[in-house]
Amino acid sequence: NLDVMESWYEKLHKWEEALDAYRQRLRTEESMEAQEGCMRCLQALGEWEQLKDMTEACWQTAHAEARSRISPLGAAAVCQIGDVERLALYIEAMG
Repeated sequence: NLDVMESWYEKLHKWEEALDAYRQRLRTEESMEAQEGCMRCLQALGEWEQLKDMTEACWQTAHAEARSRISPLGAAAVCQIGDVERLALYIEAMG
């Protein structure tokens, strides 16, 4: 089961493998869960630009609950990059 594999890679801190598995899943289906998984992996790997780009892309279609889950990831990315203008948007969604 691919879902189990993705989550186990994350639990084992095998971030590259988890990221690959989530990306493979996204090639065949549109899944917010897989997108969030990719974002968690990118954060763990310190891939701030990719994380920022993915968060911004997902933000457009995400509902309020999903935004509250991905906003800490987006906030971490923009803080690392120094994009403080975008930070307020993510902080507001956390509340």
